[in-house]
Amino acid sequence: MGEEYEKLVEILTVATDDNFILDSSRSYFDCTNYYFEIDKESTLQKRGPSKENRRDPIVGMAFF
Repeated sequence: MGEEYEKLVEILTVATDDNFILDSSRSYFDCTNYYFEIDKESTLQKRGPSKENRRDPIVGMAFF
């Protein structure tokens, strides 16, 4: 997506609003970690702290 990220988000938001009712008066947020059984870190998978004190490579993802 790169440089087109904001444009893509706007297009998807308008398309969603055209087909569904967007009501942001009540919103929810969730954040979770994904673990990978790999030996080396990559640009996506990094070692870091978790609530389980694991040091495996993880990806943190948030949903709003």
